[in-house]
Amino acid sequence: GKMLRIAFFVDFSNLLGSLGRMNLKVEDYEEFFSHISKEAYDLLIKCKISGPELPTLLSRVYWYAVGDCDYYNFEDEKTKEFLERLFNGNSEIKGTFLSNAGKQNPGLDPTSTYHKAFDAFLEDREAWYKGKQNNIKGFTDFYDMIRKQCDFIDINECGYWRLDFISKGVDEKGIDTALAVDSVTMAETYDIALIVSGDADMIPSINYLKRQGKYVGVVSFIKGSPPESK
Repeated sequence: GKMLRIAFFVDFSNLLGSLGRMNLKVEDYEEFFSHISKEAYDLLIKCKISGPELPTLLSRVYWYAVGDCDYYNFEDEKTKEFLERLFNGNSEIKGTFLSNAGKQNPGLDPTSTYHKAFDAFLEDREAWYKGKQNNIKGFTDFYDMIRKQCDFIDINECGYWRLDFISKGVDEKGIDTALAVDSVTMAETYDIALIVSGDADMIPSINYLKRQGKYVGVVSFIKGSPPESK
C-alpha cells in the first residue's frame, strides 16, 4: 500500500546552535528525529482537508556538517608572511600588541619591540588555530559515533570553515548549497521533506518542491512550550 516517506535535511550547525541556546543536549538522535517526524505528521493530518491517514516511514536523515577548515602550517615562512601582512594591515591589533610588548620590555629599541609584538600575535593566532582544528576533530569523532549508533542518518561532511585570523572569526561554507541541491535532486525518494535550517537561501528550493507536489516542513526550535511560557 501507499506509504508517506519522510526525509530530513538538517543543517547541523543550525541545529546545534538552536539546542545550545536552549541548553539542550540530545542523547539519542534516532529518538529525537523520530519524535519530530511524528509531530510533523500529526500537524500534516490537521492541515489536510480530507483523505485517509497514511502510514509513514522515516526513510533518511540527511545531515550536513562541517568536516574541515582552512589549513595553515605555522612552521612555513609563507604562513608567517601572510599573517605579518594581516598584522601590519590592522592598526588596532598591531597597536595593542606593540603597546603590550613595549610595557613588557621597557627601553627596547623599536625594531626589537616590533618583532616581540609580532611574535606574540603569531603565538596567539597559532593557539586559536589549533583550537579550531581541535573543534573539527571533535566534530568528526562525534559523527563517527552517530554513524555507529544510527543506520538512517547520513552525515555529509561537506562544510568547511574559512578562518579569519584578524577577528578570530569563522565563516561556514558549503553546507547551504549542498542541502538545497540534494533536497531537489533526491525529490523522488521522499514525499515529505522536513528541513532544519535557518537559511533563507532554502526558500527557492522549498517553493520548487511544493510545486512538485511535495509536503515541506521547516523545523524550528522555540524555547519554552506548554506548560512553560515561550
